[in-house]
Amino acid sequence: FFFRVGAFDADSEAEKNLQAECKRLYRSEEHRRLAYRAAAESMVMIKNEGRFLPLERAKIKKVCVLGPNADFQHTMISGRNLRQCGGSGAILAGREPTPLAVAYERFGAENVSTKFEDAHAADVVFYFGGFNHYSDREVLGGAQTPADRSDIRLDHQQLVELQQLAAYTRRVVVAITTGAPVQCDPWIEGVNAAFVTWYAGEEGGNA
Repeated sequence: FFFRVGAFDADSEAEKNLQAECKRLYRSEEHRRLAYRAAAESMVMIKNEGRFLPLERAKIKKVCVLGPNADFQHTMISGRNLRQCGGSGAILAGREPTPLAVAYERFGAENVSTKFEDAHAADVVFYFGGFNHYSDREVLGGAQTPADRSDIRLDHQQLVELQQLAAYTRRVVVAITTGAPVQCDPWIEGVNAAFVTWYAGEEGGNA
């Protein structure tokens, strides 16, 4: 309403110049770099067994990319509505490459697998787990069914998959998308490295 009635319209030359500069920078390369920096620097490493990371890129030929957030877009760019993408925190990104799309770009599609039977042969397995805005939210006003998370564990399917990976290989890096605390035991014992990435925005996949 306030935008429609002009409440935020510039009423001085200085404000007009500032708005013009903001419009010029909107979704610019400078903003993309800032979004990347925010995503990368906000991640929290919670495990790095035996200094498994950083990886030696020259030695990584075959990778396995798994998990429910490997090819999932969290912003409204995917066509989901505001409530499905975080409510008042939802954004309509200019871009949102998923981790899987980035893996195809960085390693070549022929070197990337999304199949669990390939995990044992991969140089490294990236597992993108955690939550999305369907499950990681507060109860919605007027909703019939409470939307709060019932506990802080990963869902059963993810726990099973991480247990399977621990039996296949010890070269696993996990990235957890979440906006709240997550119980990490017992799955964290079976992986080499793990991060909490939060909801990382449009450059989260690249980061």
